[in-house]
Amino acid sequence: MGFFTKPLVEDVEMAPRANPEQLRYEEVLAEMAAAKRETAGDFHAILAHTAIHPDNRLAVINGEVQRAVGAMTRDSELQRLEARHRQSAQKYSDLLAEHARLKKVLGLASY
Repeated sequence: MGFFTKPLVEDVEMAPRANPEQLRYEEVLAEMAAAKRETAGDFHAILAHTAIHPDNRLAVINGEVQRAVGAMTRDSELQRLEARHRQSAQKYSDLLAEHARLKKVLGLASY
């Protein structure tokens, strides 16, 4: 190399690459928070609906719990809200299982 030439490649310190499991772990944490809010919102929607439209699928008559005939098909809006709540709760459960798996892979589990 001469006095007036520059080296073609400079020594540059490379940033360490992030572990893909660590990145997914952080994504799962954010998704879990969103899924938890969604599940809570769905539950509050069910409560708001049953406050206006009482759920009369079960009744206590003479100390015995009785069920109305065709009660599960009576309130289609309540059915829709409960199905949505089940779906969001299942999504949160799946994320929780993935979170536990990633914690174990990353060595963050404390058990």
